[in-house]
Amino acid sequence: MKAWNTLVTALAYREKGTSLALFRIFISLTICGELLTTWWSGAASFLWHLQADGGFKEVISSSHWLFSMLGGATTSTVDGVFSVALVASMMVLVGLGTQGFAFISLVTLQALFSLQLGSGGGHARVMTLALFGLVLAASDATLSLTCRLRTGQWTSDRHVPAWPRYVGIWQLTVIYVFSGSAKTSPHWLPFGEMDAVYNVLLTPVWSRGSWELYIEPFYRLTQLSSVVTMVWELTWFVVPLMLLWRASGRRWAFDPRPLYLGLGLVMHLVLWVATNLGPFSPITLSFYVLLYGPEEMREVVGRFAPAGCLGGRET
Repeated sequence: MKAWNTLVTALAYREKGTSLALFRIFISLTICGELLTTWWSGAASFLWHLQADGGFKEVISSSHWLFSMLGGATTSTVDGVFSVALVASMMVLVGLGTQGFAFISLVTLQALFSLQLGSGGGHARVMTLALFGLVLAASDATLSLTCRLRTGQWTSDRHVPAWPRYVGIWQLTVIYVFSGSAKTSPHWLPFGEMDAVYNVLLTPVWSRGSWELYIEPFYRLTQLSSVVTMVWELTWFVVPLMLLWRASGRRWAFDPRPLYLGLGLVMHLVLWVATNLGPFSPITLSFYVLLYGPEEMREVVGRFAPAGCLGGRET
């Protein structure tokens, strides 16, 4: 009964919508940027069109129910679904009809990724996972066009259910811990070669350039990075454990978030700059804002930004 009451209390808790709003903005910015880049570079037509229309396959098939309803994955239906995905993602970005458009973006992106399994990858799953979270969350209570139309201001102190933020923290934890548990080869482990990061930076299919001359003097540092990355991912559960412990009213010796987020920021920025892993880094970093509640967020941002930039008057 005590566990049930704790769960009910957690689900009923409400907070200002700042953290969820920033999560919405960062996620949708990443998705819009990826879709526009895919279209501008010609990768969209190459991956998802027939050979006669500039693609690389004679037959494009999909088992996704959306294309079945549309009569198949023809060039016109693919372009239509792509356009809807882009518009829906932009609506999520500005925060208008967010939950409905997040669902539309989720479905259309899943349909597009189903055309070529290699066109998505792990980051595609994180994208759709984040969008599903936005379907459940009231993420447009502030920093949105909805807020502007409702209050005449871009920001608001309106309270929203906090549990979607907790779910996002749990999702990030699962991603990292399972990723760390998969790093069992000697290329990651101490007393092995510990050259996983070094090899990734030099593998042509992943690397953005020829880094041999630049990283050779730092080989030992890349070995240390391999081990630190594995340990950092495996122990990420410390962060939500600390938050849960503090939420119960008990004291925690220190706040591990700056350490874990700092290491994560460095790791993802290096991957983003030096390797071609798609939007994996920005889409994952978007989850980081969920680790700080609205009041903590306002306290941190308030040191560098004008007062009132993250909140208005409405409650």
